[in-house]
Amino acid sequence: MTGRLLLCAALLAACAHRPEPRRLGTWAASDPSWPERDQQPRVRYVGELRMPENLGIERSRWSRFWAIFAGDPESDEMVRPVAVAAAADGRIAVSDSGRRAVHVYDPVRGEYHRIFGHLAAPAGVAFAPDGTLWVSDPEARRVYGHDREGNVTRVLQDYARPTGLAISGDGKSLLVVDTGSHAVVAEPLVGGERWYFGGRGGAAGKMNYPTWIAVGRAGEIYVCDALNFRIQQFDARGAFLRAVGQLGDGPGDLSRPKGIGLDGRGDLYVIEADADVVQVFEPGGALALIFGGRGVTEGKFWLPQGAAVDGSDRLFVADAYNHRVQVFELLPGPGAKP
Repeated sequence: MTGRLLLCAALLAACAHRPEPRRLGTWAASDPSWPERDQQPRVRYVGELRMPENLGIERSRWSRFWAIFAGDPESDEMVRPVAVAAAADGRIAVSDSGRRAVHVYDPVRGEYHRIFGHLAAPAGVAFAPDGTLWVSDPEARRVYGHDREGNVTRVLQDYARPTGLAISGDGKSLLVVDTGSHAVVAEPLVGGERWYFGGRGGAAGKMNYPTWIAVGRAGEIYVCDALNFRIQQFDARGAFLRAVGQLGDGPGDLSRPKGIGLDGRGDLYVIEADADVVQVFEPGGALALIFGGRGVTEGKFWLPQGAAVDGSDRLFVADAYNHRVQVFELLPGPGAKP
């Protein structure tokens, strides 16, 4: 009996000494913004997401105690975040390959839960208009749909290696990057037939191990064509429009492109993992800005992976080996209309 009491006391003490997390939006105005000198800022650092408390979602001491007692003392902290998705209702989903789970945060309701158990290697995440959270699992070669409680409601399969996910501009299709087939598969969500575009090759519209995907607010589709070292832009039906990037190690080059996102102005944000930076391209393809660099402090990255931009023009970057998602505010560029 005495041993059990001592164990309980130790576990409660561990809960009590957990570091106090900083909430998003509480950082001072002196925190990083880019460009740093003599120019109008385009990007401003907001904070980081490691645990629910960063979003004001508080877990009780009792729930932490039972997590430790069950052998998962830091189950709500990220290990290796891979991808991020933001829903219109305020929810945020982060796939975490290190935990084989997806963290789901609902700051509006003050709720947090994890989706795990059936996921071998969660990768892409996307919220559908009906609230379904889609998660790709390249190891299982499946894509899972989940309800708000995290229950599996639908399973899609027949992929070689599904990775990046996005919802089409009209909300009627789930766009699945099938890296192993070098193509994008459009899965109907509200009736209709599956269709796809791409195919292996280096010509315009062809792909070589594509990974991440994003959809602009006009419905245009952007695909990270990883081993062609470019980002390809397609119209809503998969017809090729243009490409950005080339192999190299200079500004605007892409040697290891990862996550991509589009803001409300049509600027394209591309993670370049070799340099641990984010490169920003204007709608016409011109390089506008580079920020980041290798490090562990605010605004620095260590092998960043996925990216997402929400409806409020906040950029989320899965900073994988820093065990966090960093959040940035995207500011109007020069000449932008108020």
